[in-house]
Amino acid sequence: ATPEGVDELVRYCFGLRLPFFGPLQIADMAGLDVYGHVFGILERGLGERFRAPAALGALVEQGSYGTKTGAGFFSYPPGARERLLIERDRWYAALGALLEKLSADNTGPA
Repeated sequence: ATPEGVDELVRYCFGLRLPFFGPLQIADMAGLDVYGHVFGILERGLGERFRAPAALGALVEQGSYGTKTGAGFFSYPPGARERLLIERDRWYAALGALLEKLSADNTGPA
């Protein structure tokens, strides 16, 4: 990959979420069971350096998959998940509109 490609990928994928959420809450929203499964695939294909962190494994073993179960790295009382996801979508839409405007104005990142 080119340096430009790597920066664009991070900026518009994982990096796009970081102004609003840290990596552990992003994992909670995606599903810790999903993260655990992906780590398993990576470990089988690429070796033990891709083993899931112990904290992730412990949560998955307890059935704490994140927002979909009400607990993961963070706790989500009744109604909190729905509010969080609505706010997340609203924030991402606003950020997407801002990035589009900046790009159209040619004042955004090169």
